[in-house]
Amino acid sequence: MITLALAARGATLEWPLLVDAPAHLTVHDPAEADWLHLLIGEAAYVDLVSGREFTPAWDAALHARLRRLAFGHWLRAWWPASVIDGVPPLDRELLDAEIAHLTDELDEVMALSPDEVPEPVDVEKRAPTQTEYALVAGQRRTLADTGVLSGRSALAWQGVPAGRVDATEQPVTWVLEVMDAPELSIAVQLLPGADATGLAVTVTAGGTTATGALDADGTAAVTLPLEPARAWALTAADLDVRIGVPVEETAGERASIRELVARRRAGTPDHNGDLYQAERALLVDDW
Repeated sequence: MITLALAARGATLEWPLLVDAPAHLTVHDPAEADWLHLLIGEAAYVDLVSGREFTPAWDAALHARLRRLAFGHWLRAWWPASVIDGVPPLDRELLDAEIAHLTDELDEVMALSPDEVPEPVDVEKRAPTQTEYALVAGQRRTLADTGVLSGRSALAWQGVPAGRVDATEQPVTWVLEVMDAPELSIAVQLLPGADATGLAVTVTAGGTTATGALDADGTAAVTLPLEPARAWALTAADLDVRIGVPVEETAGERASIRELVARRRAGTPDHNGDLYQAERALLVDDW
């Protein structure tokens, strides 16, 4: 399940992204989380600090504000910007400013943690304008198809740092060449201006595994520990290319996020609350 998470003083709150439901509350320090009486009610808080089971009487307004802030942090990390799919990146300065404002409004609740304070935006890495984005929109990176086998692979968003790889469903292109030794050339569709240096590459082929790393441009060449004859016999189904760290993530989860973003870009309200200003700037009618 895709979740929103928010670290508050003495507690963590989590919500399912795609379902309108109360927060799952984990209390780390009841004394530090003395603000909880505002969210779950006095009686529930007394039961909590007494070590008894408690039944929250949620304050709807505060609950909604906390969820909205959690959603802002989620947007910051997981907005599926894609050149191929035509989903522009959010304006980071605008988003960070609104997150900081909401955090300040909730100062009696929020943990004074670096994780909750957006980093300053490097003006050299600001979000592209509409004109700049249009120059590269729709262009898919490919490799010269000169090998014995070629294909495309998906990529788990949670396995790579946010804001580097294009969020289209199959951003990885590969070509297998068999000469003195079988070698897999890999190219990953990056977002404009992104640097992929050091991102791990793991290739499973014919029962063997080989590793490597991407360069700044998102390319890698991985030699496979196979005899040429075995490499010639491979099919696309025999090859598995993974980028980043291994995580459990499905294509359906990524599709549900794209659908959510499409609805919000169309201005359709949902249980995640009003649009952030950075989202409003990308409403479909305006792009």
